[in-house]
Amino acid sequence: MINTKKALDELSQEGHEGFMLTVIVDNEAARENVSRFARTKGFLVTAEEKDDGIYVIIQEPGQKGVRTAVSQPEEKESCCCAGGPAEGGTVLIITSSALGQGSEELGKLLMRSFIYSLKETGFLPSKMSFLTAEYF
Repeated sequence: MINTKKALDELSQEGHEGFMLTVIVDNEAARENVSRFARTKGFLVTAEEKDDGIYVIIQEPGQKGVRTAVSQPEEKESCCCAGGPAEGGTVLIITSSALGQGSEELGKLLMRSFIYSLKETGFLPSKMSFLTAEYF
């Protein structure tokens, strides 16, 4: 997801018009996340499953051979990374140093990755609160 955002930003900043970006992912959740993100940015998205992964093809609307209607996500869908904070801002409350249950080492790695991805995707909550178990 982060690499997709960086690639789209770079292509846009360098003035590439009518580009097509192919992102190869290895699972359905990643396909859905990348597709949803690209659609919220106004791109046309198609996906094709191949032997070596799922190819998510991102194109600018109006490109030759591409439909001009942009498929928008349903209103009930939400992607905080692409849509930005809701009206009034978003507050992120973190109550643990790890994400999930199970291996504490993996959970801490996931938490670091989550915090890093916030910065990289450009979605920054208006406030972040870090609470420890002492408060509960």
